[in-house]
Amino acid sequence: MQSLIRRWLVLVEMAGDALIVNAAFLAAFWLRFGGFPEENFPSFQKVYPYITISVIAVYAIYDLYAVDSSWSNRFYSLFTSNLVLLFVGIAVSFVLRGFALPRTIFAMAFALQAVLSTGWRYLTWVWASRAHRPHRLLIVAGEAETRHYLEALELNGPVESVVMSPREADNAATALIGPMNSRAFAVSDASRALTGDPLAELIRQVSPDQIIIGSDVDAELRRDLVILAASQGVTVALAPDSYDLLVLGAKTMLVGDNLFFEIQAMGGGQSLLKRVIDLVVAMSGLILLWPVMLLIALAIKLDSPGPVFYTQIRVGLAGKEFRLYKFRSMVQHAEKNTGPTLSTKGDPRQTRVGRILRATRLDELPQLVNVIKGEMSIVGPRPERPSFAARFEHDIPGYRFRYTVVPGLTGPAQVYGHYSTPAREKLRFDLLYARTRTRINDLKIILLTLKTIMKREGS
Repeated sequence: MQSLIRRWLVLVEMAGDALIVNAAFLAAFWLRFGGFPEENFPSFQKVYPYITISVIAVYAIYDLYAVDSSWSNRFYSLFTSNLVLLFVGIAVSFVLRGFALPRTIFAMAFALQAVLSTGWRYLTWVWASRAHRPHRLLIVAGEAETRHYLEALELNGPVESVVMSPREADNAATALIGPMNSRAFAVSDASRALTGDPLAELIRQVSPDQIIIGSDVDAELRRDLVILAASQGVTVALAPDSYDLLVLGAKTMLVGDNLFFEIQAMGGGQSLLKRVIDLVVAMSGLILLWPVMLLIALAIKLDSPGPVFYTQIRVGLAGKEFRLYKFRSMVQHAEKNTGPTLSTKGDPRQTRVGRILRATRLDELPQLVNVIKGEMSIVGPRPERPSFAARFEHDIPGYRFRYTVVPGLTGPAQVYGHYSTPAREKLRFDLLYARTRTRINDLKIILLTLKTIMKREGS
């Protein structure tokens, strides 16, 4: 029932978006000309179907048809997507030779659309968040993961949570959930205490709308929960580990009368098409952005002593090291006394210009040279420093799978994660990308990077 309502909500939102963009153009004509002049209006009639499709497509890329998102996230998605749509609309008009459609009409129409779509999307968000998302959750995870999940869930409003802790003692889980006004149900050694009928009885008593299973829950308990939830009609949100992501997208195959999953190898380097796209984008970026880069270099020189550029050794494809280029955003010799240290939000080592460069990601522009050299791609997992990479390899199973893909200027962990996102969670984003990468997915990550820059957020 919930899935059916969600599908209808998406259709309603799409219809509303299509009506709003066309109503905004009609209103812009009326405000600009007092009517629909014959020398201009036919140009709009020629391009409006493509503009309507573009609105729905860009909104989909920015996940605006996803029900479970906070209003702040949805607002930034709307703001960025409407900005992108302004340029998409102008480009569509140019390609279709709609020269009689004034650019002032575009500016007015998309300004009106931004206001109307924000109001429309707020109404649908309130309706969906109140009536059509899980209210009662059963969370099976350790303390750290449970806290992380609840903080994310609370962004959409209070939730009633019942928590089973497979690792921590009862008092640790109770202390964790108590301040969040949720009822805690803690079980020590859940892998042994909660199997078979007792676990089924617990699910019946809790009667959850959804079960969230953390990646730190042992395989036996995960399996039992998924089977019981499916048998009782309860949806499951399962945090994947490296093995789950390897199995993702596996094909079925028959050997005689035996059924198998065929799991393709990870990565495989970089396709010729992706390499060509990277070269075109990187070279075009350097040509178009050299005045900006010159101003940045001047600002760095005037702001603090030291070189304009900063280089670091990073780990790339197949674990090979390379030298990464950046605009210097920290004081000179920032790690002289501390050694390699991960940067944090509000790092005191950052210069005044450096804080702006970090927030807007402009310090990464010199890496276009790394892309031209073939050491990086436009989209891919961010390359890590050798000392940190070695530590992550030791602590996080499956971390080396990142080396099967060419690292990128931007990547999934940068657009879906935050500064506080754990390295283990970022790895899941990177492995998912390595397993499902397509040109469309790359385009989506590039567009979402614009939103991340607008929010001045990300990992």
